[in-house]
Amino acid sequence: VAALSISVYISAYITSNKIKKNGLLWGLIIGLSVYIIQLVSGLISSENSLTYISFVKLLAILIFASIGGVKAVNKKEKIHIK
Repeated sequence: VAALSISVYISAYITSNKIKKNGLLWGLIIGLSVYIIQLVSGLISSENSLTYISFVKLLAILIFASIGGVKAVNKKEKIHIK
């Protein structure tokens, strides 16, 4: 869960930094996309159904992705004076 959360944070940060607006929305979109991919691949590869760990992963992914998106948009630009 920790590695997945960190990777989602980084991907949301990079995406929101490129777009420069709507950091929370883009973070949530990326987090939800990664969760859906992870959930579908997990359900295909095993016979287990959804557990409470799945919901903990969803919560962690969405929190870290939204933080990454917001941090990237609110990052201050460096001012270069010549």
